Amino acid sequence: MSETVTAVHVLNSVADRFLLRNIALPNLTETAKVLRIIGATEASPAPPPADFLAKLRKHLFAASGAGLSGLSRRDLRYVPWLLWDCDPPAAVLPSVLHLVLEQARTSDATVRRLIQAYLRDFRPNAPGIAEAAECICRRLANDHPRLREWYIAQKEVELFHPRKGPATLAARLLSEKDPDAVLARYRLDDPMLATGGYMMAVEDAVRAAAPVMLRDTGTVAFERILKIVAPSEKLRFESHRADTARALLRAWLIGRGEPAPALQEPVRRILLRWLGDPRLRPQQWATVGEQETALMRRWLTRASLDLFFKLIDQHALDAQWRYRHAFWLAYLEKGAIADAWLALGSQTYSEASSVRELGGAYGHLRGGDAKQSALLLRIGPLVIGEFTHNGKLHIWPADWRNAPQLGRRTYERDELTGKCLPFPPNPSLGKGGDTTGRGLSHIGSNKGYWQGSAAELIKRRAGFGVGSFDWRPR
Repeated sequence: MSETVTAVHVLNSVADRFLLRNIALPNLTETAKVLRIIGATEASPAPPPADFLAKLRKHLFAASGAGLSGLSRRDLRYVPWLLWDCDPPAAVLPSVLHLVLEQARTSDATVRRLIQAYLRDFRPNAPGIAEAAECICRRLANDHPRLREWYIAQKEVELFHPRKGPATLAARLLSEKDPDAVLARYRLDDPMLATGGYMMAVEDAVRAAAPVMLRDTGTVAFERILKIVAPSEKLRFESHRADTARALLRAWLIGRGEPAPALQEPVRRILLRWLGDPRLRPQQWATVGEQETALMRRWLTRASLDLFFKLIDQHALDAQWRYRHAFWLAYLEKGAIADAWLALGSQTYSEASSVRELGGAYGHLRGGDAKQSALLLRIGPLVIGEFTHNGKLHIWPADWRNAPQLGRRTYERDELTGKCLPFPPNPSLGKGGDTTGRGLSHIGSNKGYWQGSAAELIKRRAGFGVGSFDWRPR
């Protein structure tokens, strides 16, 4: 796990800056009823009601302006809930943190609340977080019975070390088959703490380690990561969807070898569930990263082509189709195809809605034969339209007004058969092609007639060259 531990130590944290405000308001009186509500005798106390904390905050800021002379030990017992969870945080008020920590050194009730607030509101660079951690560690050094769970957590994963703790716990979670059991052992399965600041820092460490782990251990690592970042298949932190997507996709971009091929499909499916198709929802992917989004689009392009060929096999009787498949697959393997979109005929369209891999990324082709479908591709500045059955091949400059746009939900057949670029003669034969702008017929597939003509046009217009060996069916 040395690589993982190294990876998770690269977290970057940014401290929040706050302005100090003094508010002079009346003193706060605690009641037995409030004490019962907040469960003062519980080992892991819950936060007090919001109105109680609001009054305490006013009292605290008023007392701060008067040198804290009005604060009682009972007041200080609940101040930990405000140390990092108000604006400005109480930890920046003069002497407040010092008084709370002094009381926590001898008061079980105060230190228990300090621990809960520390884990709930944790940020590595939060004001006073290091001092609070040091105070907690001193109290845990004696293995007090009422703090036993926290003693174990500190001993095993340095939970209360602001820098090392989140990374150490992340490494422990990633090394165990049952991350939930680890979180339960350290009481981080508590609903308040499970989505608190400390677990957010742990997730940051998990994301930092994810690319290397996915490359090294594939689906095993992926399943374990999901149990941490998306327990019960729901993201622990919805606001970090883009960060998690970026971490998963970087496994293919770190330049140290790729994960096992079997990992691509589950990663693609989970990202479609979390963020949708980047071709349909670009705003959802805006913060994921250009390289990562481009990789996802390439995956979806390959999935569209594969599924298109699979679906067409069920309806198209065109004996030439395997040659077309091989031809476009050669461009895909060369990285030339930037995007792909399906326009399915009515018969195929009605059945495609049940195909999970498509994720809704296809349109409906209306008009003509209900069994005929079209595949739209984007190669450089070109839009390419390929039909099943006896349809011709069309290629347009993307900036032509009649060039079809990828990503639409409906297409009329006439839109995909309009005037296009003429096709030059096959360079090796000196003949063939099409000079009319009405599309290229798939003639002489077994001899490469139409393929040579189409490849020449794509090379001239888009700069991508693919030879006859590449497009030959295997």
